[in-house]
Amino acid sequence: MDTLIHAFESLDAGILLIDQEHCIQWMNGKATELLGPLDLGKKRACYRTLEYGNRFCSICPTGETIDHGRFTRYELSLQKSRRCTLDITGLPIVNPGGGISMVMEIIVDITGKDMEKRKTSLLDIQAVLSDTALCNNSNGINNYMGIVGKSSAIKHLVQQIRTVKDSTLPVLITGESGTGKELVAKALHFDSVRKDKPFIAINCASLKPELLENELFGHVKGAFTGAIANKDGLLKAADGGTFFIDEIADMNPVVQASLLRFLETGYFRPLGSTKETKVSVRIIAAINRNIEDEIKAMRFRHDLYYRLNVCRIDIRPLRNRKEDIPLLAGHFLFTSPIAKDKGINILSPDALDLLQLYQWPGNVRELFNLLGRAALVCDGRVITKKCLLRHIPSTDTSLVQGSFSSIPLSLNELEQQYIENTVKACGRNISRAARMLGIDRRTLYRKMEKYSGNTNNHFSYSSSSLLRSLKAL
Repeated sequence: MDTLIHAFESLDAGILLIDQEHCIQWMNGKATELLGPLDLGKKRACYRTLEYGNRFCSICPTGETIDHGRFTRYELSLQKSRRCTLDITGLPIVNPGGGISMVMEIIVDITGKDMEKRKTSLLDIQAVLSDTALCNNSNGINNYMGIVGKSSAIKHLVQQIRTVKDSTLPVLITGESGTGKELVAKALHFDSVRKDKPFIAINCASLKPELLENELFGHVKGAFTGAIANKDGLLKAADGGTFFIDEIADMNPVVQASLLRFLETGYFRPLGSTKETKVSVRIIAAINRNIEDEIKAMRFRHDLYYRLNVCRIDIRPLRNRKEDIPLLAGHFLFTSPIAKDKGINILSPDALDLLQLYQWPGNVRELFNLLGRAALVCDGRVITKKCLLRHIPSTDTSLVQGSFSSIPLSLNELEQQYIENTVKACGRNISRAARMLGIDRRTLYRKMEKYSGNTNNHFSYSSSSLLRSLKAL
């Protein structure tokens, strides 16, 4: 507990711990500075204790958090000795049984700050909170260095990072586009002994081959036409720190050979120089293709692959860890300037259901992009299914779990297939499937019973056990 108190006291944010009776159990020094000294000896509800209780009651982050079981977020302006604007977030503290035992209110003074500075302040605070035992538990939000999720895949990923983060060995990160390879690379650096040294990244796909070598190794004056002065490369700039090479499969064979020599010796030679330079740099490389296929096609050197593949981290696509989607969506609402500007702090249940049905070919990047566009057009403070449907691609039905086949079907057969696929996609959760279909559970039951006797269609139900279980609902 002393460690938690020390962490909370170090934050440039007010922290209130409030129980389910709305009684403030503890507050840090910054909260006292923002709200004034409070008498916590008397067991009184927070609205009777706070100087601005009536103003807080009008939004009540604590009540909203307890009622909905997820974080809530508001902005409040107060007139004290000076007018101040506070960002207030209610964060549920989950007990081992899965219930909410307490609410943490995080209060940040954002007076006079532009949106970018607001976002930076909130991210800094979130990074500290994510490392505390209260907010990082098996039932609550898991956020490690910006990597959000609670799935077994994310837990394994975080364990891999923690295992190799302080090593000097190269790391190869594989994963589809949009899965967060650079985020993993930054976690490897900023949670390591090199965190105070430079982190420098380059994307091989963004540079022409002749420019890539110059960017990596630098050049000396007169090395080529236009080289009017010595120029250090990015490897030299990253000395002591980490150098992240994204899309390394796009690196041409000549540069691959030079990089291989650097990995083997620690030395490189700037273009046009006869002298070698030694630096201490940890190399992290990333690729979004099948590296073995690139080697077979002779587009990637097998010896460089063996040198890089000492420590390998594979990131699973979002479609294979959909239990992380609600947490990722919540993380987006917490950090997005668009959501903050419009006061959006929650997604409706049918919107979350839709997010978990979609297959996400663009992974987390596509999820955040879609939520950003939905927040932009959202009329209220809740992102609904209707907001999302405007932006989920409809041209490729294979991207939505439970899509139709190309076999010509009657209208009844189409409805039967659609219901069956939706129920399966919802994990046989009838309430959730009914919400997705826009009907009540009783109507869904009747339709399922109607089609259960249809044996002429190969989409018919394999058994009636599900229907029997529905009758007990």
